[in-house]
Amino acid sequence: MIKLYFTLLFASYVSCNDFVPFLTWTNMRGLSCERLPQGVGMELSYILNKDYLQCLASGNPSKLFVFSIDQLSIEDFTMLGRNDGQYRNIKSFIKSEASSVVAPSVQPTNMMENIESLTRRYLPDVDMEVVHVKLDRSDEDALSSSISSMDSEVGRKLNTSTKYIAVLTSEQSVKRSEAIQLRRVRRQAVATNPNNTEVLIKGPCIYMKYSAVMLTIGTVRVALVPKADPTQDTNCTNPVNVLKLSLQSKAGEAADVQADISMNFTMKYFPMSAMNWWYLANVTVDYTQDKDSSSSNTTSTMLKDRSFRNLISAPQNWSLVCGNPDNMTRIFAKIQDGTNLFLEFKNLQVQPFDVIDGSFSRAVDCQGWFSIGIWTGLIITLLLLTILTMGLCMVAQISTMDRFDDPKGKPLSIPQND
Repeated sequence: MIKLYFTLLFASYVSCNDFVPFLTWTNMRGLSCERLPQGVGMELSYILNKDYLQCLASGNPSKLFVFSIDQLSIEDFTMLGRNDGQYRNIKSFIKSEASSVVAPSVQPTNMMENIESLTRRYLPDVDMEVVHVKLDRSDEDALSSSISSMDSEVGRKLNTSTKYIAVLTSEQSVKRSEAIQLRRVRRQAVATNPNNTEVLIKGPCIYMKYSAVMLTIGTVRVALVPKADPTQDTNCTNPVNVLKLSLQSKAGEAADVQADISMNFTMKYFPMSAMNWWYLANVTVDYTQDKDSSSSNTTSTMLKDRSFRNLISAPQNWSLVCGNPDNMTRIFAKIQDGTNLFLEFKNLQVQPFDVIDGSFSRAVDCQGWFSIGIWTGLIITLLLLTILTMGLCMVAQISTMDRFDDPKGKPLSIPQND
């Protein structure tokens, strides 16, 4: 059962809302049908392949129960499945059957038509019964109650001695506007401005929120505030979205700086992760610095992408949160005359693609898995283990004398040289 839960949990983090879970099992004992490895976005024909269906047909089943759940999502399992009272019957069926299949992320296109087609082809003598169940998503308690009712209905239908095959899935993925926003262990921000210290950019394609922008030019460091409304060069369909910020130095700063910042976000498919990721491809800063109000110079600088490309990135449909430590969002470049330039966003959250319903999606934190404290603990532990190993090796090298005095014989003579 732990395997079922973590399989669904992993898929909920890496898949988007275009897929649905798919579970199947049977009460025919003695079958051990080979199951192919499951991934994200699999097609039904891959899961219910020829070999698997022929193996099920060898058990001579007489009934096929298809439980079609209205807009069933992966998160319905990962969030509510932790409660022992939820999915009690389904868990027992999946756990007890060796030939069960748990596919956490399946394309729902023509789901029922494909199931019927595969049934007629490989299970022609099986009577197919479709059970439609609707989930109440008005609030979290209603959803929990309707899932319990669904589980009870599954248990009631399968309380039979007839040989059967059961399928539980959904014909339609959950619409984000109708989904319950359950409590998640993640950082999420709604597109509102909770206080005056935060700047929120709500564009047609790009959402961005930050508490401050700091620009350092050589030894001069100034805080920037919005000068004009930001603009976005995109039609929300291209894999490239560009956000342009027009900023000026805050009142009372040591230098008068005007800066136009262009941020180019790109969406790209990475074969290693088998999914799309967005990342900050390049940043251009055009600034004018006027220290004494008598002269001004305009400088255009493209920042080095190696300083932020791997940092400011997230999977598709995800946002990025970077608030602790603040200097994790510092972007570095060298101006032509050798002067260093630093651009720093504090408490940044950005999502350049797939913003839905005026809110950020689930967020990736730039802090990462290992903090300074964890690294310190690992290094100290390794050092202590090294000292212990060396001590044990030294103790193991201690050896006794190979000769001893015999009181009945001639005493040992040990020559000593001055």
